[in-house]
Amino acid sequence: LVSGGGARSRLWCQILADLFDRTAAVSVETEQAALGAAMCAAAGSGLYRNMAQAIEACIHPEKEAFVPRMEMTQIYRENYARYLMAVRALF
Repeated sequence: LVSGGGARSRLWCQILADLFDRTAAVSVETEQAALGAAMCAAAGSGLYRNMAQAIEACIHPEKEAFVPRMEMTQIYRENYARYLMAVRALF
């Protein structure tokens, strides 16, 4: 689930989907931190039985979704392996 300022960038959302090899759904809500705090308060005060119920009621994930592109995911995996080898060589 992508939210906040980065969620406004289609390029960033696609990069996240490719990097993590997962569909990146853009949240309808733009203020996730405030919403999370409100959900905790609502669950704590008994408005919802628990956080799972608060999440079900309050989170609406898909304004848009980005599907990973396998060729890009593979490139990220290969470059991450190179990065790990370089870091290990330093220590």
